[in-house]
Parts: sequence; structure tokens; C-alpha cells
Amino acid sequence: MTLLERGERVGKKVLATGNGRCNLSNTAIEGASGSAYYNNPDFVAPTLSRYGCEVVRAFFEELGLLTIADERGWVFPRTRSANSVLDVLWAQVRRLGVEVHTGCTARRLSADAHDEHSEHRRLLVETDKQDFAGRAVVLACGVVPDLAALACQQTLGATPILGPLKTAAEPLKGLDGLRVNCRVRLLDGRACVGEETGEILFRNYGVSGIAIFNLSRLASPGQVLSLDLFPELTEAELMALLTERLRLLAGPLRPSAELNAADFLTGTLHARLALAVLSAAGLRPTEVLNPTALPRLAHVLKDYRLAVRGGPTEVQAQVTRGGLDPQQFSPATLESRTHPGLFAAGECLSIDGPCGGFNLHWAWSSALLAAIQATAAMRS
Repeated sequence: MTLLERGERVGKKVLATGNGRCNLSNTAIEGASGSAYYNNPDFVAPTLSRYGCEVVRAFFEELGLLTIADERGWVFPRTRSANSVLDVLWAQVRRLGVEVHTGCTARRLSADAHDEHSEHRRLLVETDKQDFAGRAVVLACGVVPDLAALACQQTLGATPILGPLKTAAEPLKGLDGLRVNCRVRLLDGRACVGEETGEILFRNYGVSGIAIFNLSRLASPGQVLSLDLFPELTEAELMALLTERLRLLAGPLRPSAELNAADFLTGTLHARLALAVLSAAGLRPTEVLNPTALPRLAHVLKDYRLAVRGGPTEVQAQVTRGGLDPQQFSPATLESRTHPGLFAAGECLSIDGPCGGFNLHWAWSSALLAAIQATAAMRS
């Protein structure tokens, strides 16, 4: 077996996953039903039915890695260190006697090289150092510029996803660096195309955070993010709360004072976010709050809108959608339908899931299937 690695170190990208903690799977991925989390569910279902979360955890534990799952079902190495994952994988590479070539860039794959010792054709991988030939090749290179040449077929366009979204600037004024827990809906006209709940981070160019990352898989310019800043209440319940709050704050304890809009929201929202909400509701911070303004304020608190202008850049994104069209590969074996002996695994196939270990799980499960099938192809 031979491993070709473009970088100077094998597994360097693993070290950056999960903020260095390597969220390697999710307990929700059990059986074919786990495929619902992915963009091509029918294609990934056969792989996940064989290599669900428990199987992948068992595989790593056989290599010596202890894993734990948190209350969300996110699976991590017990050490909470990505180094541990890389260490056990690298130890297995050494035990198996794999020939490793680092700093080796593959340029092109040829599918018509003849094997002088059998009737089978070989696959030839041309690199910047030397050429390598074999009965089976597994591509696990991600969405790289020369992927079409490496796969002997056309590729889909590359789109960075799982990252922050760029939005209209005006509603972000004064909010850079502020974090808030809320429910976020992604709207296309009146239709809701996605919904997430969790912490978001305001930036001067848009919004970030895991909830936004997940919605970035569905987002496109022209859509709208609707932030519900009080997800625990209906709009009617929030209206009742605001009405009672106004009665209390402008009541007998403040007989000589007139309650302004900014003071009314003190203690309910971060001061900077309160100013942004008042602006969106058409209220000045210093104006005396009139009860007739409460419905408008309640509506903005339940539906603070940000127009989507664009998705994450390549640097910001955790995943790139695109690469090889899964329809060109067998879902049962991950072998190319047009080039026998060529298998694909991981991100080089246009497969992606949300945050929480789904993308790394696909990397492990597809690699296990592809490796077993490639080994069988070499022995046939």
C-alpha cells in the first residue's frame, strides 16, 4: 500500500478540526436514517447503514482511541485533542507498513495502463516526483483544483459552506463581536428553507456561529435571516410581557420620570443590541415610550431581519461542496462507474452535512468502505 500526501505532514488538517478537539462523529448517525443529515441522502445511506457512529467509534477504539459523547451527541476523543486521533491513525499506518510519500502532488490519473502480469488494466498516478501504478486507487483529496484530472471525469463547481454569512450592513451597526442566543430562520420570500437555534456572533460583515454555519449550506444571496431574540415566547406572550413591564417601570415607583425607549429595554437585551432593535422598530432611544409602540417592538424582537448578501469565503468555510458528482460512483462500493478500480472517499465527493461531527464521520465511514472495496479489487 502506498499513501501519497500533498502536504509535508500526514493528517495536518485533522489537527484543525473541532477547534483542535476533533469532533469525529455524532450519535445521531446510526443506520441508513442518519443519511437525512446529508445533502445526498440516498447516496450516503448504504455507507452509513454499514458504518454508523458506533462502528466508527469501535474502529477507533481498536486503534487505541477512547471516545466520549457529550449531551448533544457530539463524539470527541476522550482527551479532547485532535492530536490523539492523528496519533492512533499514524501508528496504524506504521504497523501496516504503508509506504508514505509526503510533499507529493498528484497531477493526473491514467486509467489505461496495462499490467504485464495479468489481463487487468492498472491505474497510473502521475505526480511531481514520480509515477505510481496499481490495480486500485482511492481518492481522498478533497475538492482540489486538479480533481478532474485525478478522477478522469468532470467535476461539479466548488462552493464553500459551513461558515459565516455576509449580510446587509445597516442592521449590524454597533454589533461587531456581540454574541446572542436566538432562533434563526432562513427565509426565501415567505418560505422558510431552514431553521436553527443557538448562539450567533455578529461581525461587521455579517453573522457567524454554528447556527449560521449550518444555515450556510442552504443560503444564497437575496434570502433573509430572521432572528427571534425571544424564542421561548410567542409574539402574544412577549407582547403581554412588554405591556406588564411598561406598567411596572412607568408606575408609581417612577412618578416624576418619563420612561424612554432605551431604559425600557435595559435588562432585557445587551445595550448595543437594544439600540439596534429600537432603530429597526423606528424608535429613538431617548424618546418617551408610548404603549402604542409595543406591538411594533414585539414584532422586531421576534423577527429581526438581516438580508443575505453572500456565503463564506474559502478561508472561512469548514467544508467545500462540489467536486465529484456522487452519481458517477456506486453507492454500494464507492467505485467509479466508468473507471473500475477507482474509488472516492470523503470531501472529494459532493457530500456534506451540518456541524457536529457529520462531515468527519462521512470521511471515516466512506474511507473504510472504499478501502475494503479497493483491497478486494486488488485481490480479484
